[in-house]
Amino acid sequence: MKDTLELEDYEDEGAIPVSAFKEAFVTLDLSIEDDLLDFIYFVVYQKSESLEKMRYATLFDLIDGKLPGLNATSSEGGRKRPESSSPEKLKARNLEKFAGVQALQQKPSDADLA
Repeated sequence: MKDTLELEDYEDEGAIPVSAFKEAFVTLDLSIEDDLLDFIYFVVYQKSESLEKMRYATLFDLIDGKLPGLNATSSEGGRKRPESSSPEKLKARNLEKFAGVQALQQKPSDADLA
């Protein structure tokens, strides 16, 4: 794949037109689902300057898992909840607030007394 893409890069700038990028997949006769191909084109396009300068090295970064935020199992790009915000600690810290709200809800109102 790399050789095929590099052959299309006549100016050795690391970018080729989208038509040549798509043609590389056809030339190699790879059986890839259309949805996956669309995703590949989209990711490479996002990292490129334009449709005329598709950075094909992005494809290999995608395959190698080097693009941050695209690997769902990776914890490097994801947000983690701080330990101080765990559900148990939040409940313990806000126990007084919840107790106060519950006490207000249980008090009879003036309208109920009359």
